[in-house]
Amino acid sequence: MRKTTCSKCGKPNDRLPQKYCKVCHATYARNTRPKYNELTDLQKFKANARSYTKVYLKRKKLIKQPCQVCQNNESQMHHPDYNKPLDVIWLCREHHLAEHAKNDVIIEKIQKTIEVQVGTTVLEVMVIIDKPI
Repeated sequence: MRKTTCSKCGKPNDRLPQKYCKVCHATYARNTRPKYNELTDLQKFKANARSYTKVYLKRKKLIKQPCQVCQNNESQMHHPDYNKPLDVIWLCREHHLAEHAKNDVIIEKIQKTIEVQVGTTVLEVMVIIDKPI
């Protein structure tokens, strides 16, 4: 028989089959996840691209598609290039993990900050370059 109370606080668990209730899980996540200002520039860049895409998905300007490999309706967004946040491919979890495993071996992402002069103003711009290994 499955335990129906939270392992941390002992109150009824509303997230079965998880060990912790919503409140305890949220507290744990808040205390252990890195804050946005603790992320590297590359992590911030990727997080911004994912957030931008989620807004378009929520506003129905980007439509969820089935997996492009097996046509599974339980698909996830995959960004082949974070410089184009709306250019996503739809993959099921299995094919998404396989795609990342393949890319991790073949491509190294290089992050560079370059200075661009616009009129009299100098801007620092971050670019991400795919370098084949």
